[in-house]
Amino acid sequence: MSNSFFKDIVTNASVEFSDGLYFQKNLEKDLPFEHQYIPLRKAEGRMYDDAAVAKLPEVETSHPLFKEWYIRKKSTARLAQFLKTRQPKKVIEVGCGNGWLIRCIHSALEADCLGIDINETELRQALRTSGNARNLAFMYADIFSELFANPCADAIILASVIQYFPDLNNLLERSVNMLNPGGQLHILDSPFYSEKTIGAAKVRSQEYFSALGYTEMQVHYFHHRWDLLDSFKATIKYDPTTVVNRLSQKVLGDSPFPWIIIEK
Repeated sequence: MSNSFFKDIVTNASVEFSDGLYFQKNLEKDLPFEHQYIPLRKAEGRMYDDAAVAKLPEVETSHPLFKEWYIRKKSTARLAQFLKTRQPKKVIEVGCGNGWLIRCIHSALEADCLGIDINETELRQALRTSGNARNLAFMYADIFSELFANPCADAIILASVIQYFPDLNNLLERSVNMLNPGGQLHILDSPFYSEKTIGAAKVRSQEYFSALGYTEMQVHYFHHRWDLLDSFKATIKYDPTTVVNRLSQKVLGDSPFPWIIIEK
C-alpha cells in the first residue's frame, strides 16, 4: 500500500486495521440489514464461492444468471474504458459488496481504489478474492460520518446500490462532497422511476420479496425518481430508452439501466 493511499481516511484516529480490513471504530456491526440481505442473496442465487467471485463478471454460459452478468460485464467495460481516458488517482466504490467491480476497475487503472460497505460478510470475501492487489483495500464504514466529510476521491462509483439508501438526495450530496475538484460520481446498474411508474414498481418489489419469503427486506429497499437528479449537474452517459439502445437490449443484450455522471 502506498503511503498516500487515502491517507486522511485510513490514518484517522477513528479507523482501525484488523485482519486485512479497515473498520470505522465507532460504527455498530452485525446490523439487521446484513442478517436479512445475505439470506435473500442466497435465495436469489447471488451468493457465490470465492472461486466464482474472483472471476466475476465472467460466468459460464450455463449459469442461471448468465444474462444478468453479461449485461453487467458490458456496463463495467464502458465505465472502465471511460475512466482510462480520465486517469483518476483515487477511486471509491460505495456499497462494494464482494468487491468484484472495484477489483475490475483497479485492474484497469493505475489508481488507489477503496471499496466501502456495511456488509462485513461480503467485505471479507472481497478481501479474500482481491489477490492481495496493491493499492486496493476495503473498509467497513459509514460515508455519512465525519470521516468522509471532506473531499477524498477523484471518482466515486454507485453501482446497483442506490436502492438501499432511503434518501437519494442526501446520498448524492455526500458523494459529490467527497469528490475532489473536477471529480465525477458514476451511477450505474440502478433503476430510476417517473412519478407515473414508481407506484407499480413498489408493488412489484413487495410481491418479489414476499414470493421469496423475505418481506422484511421491503424496509431496506427504496425507489427513486428521476426528478431527484434535477438539482445536480447530471449527464446521462448511457440512455437505455433510446431506439438504438432498446434494440441492443433485445438483440445483443445490454443494460436496461442508465449510466449517469454527476460532475463536481
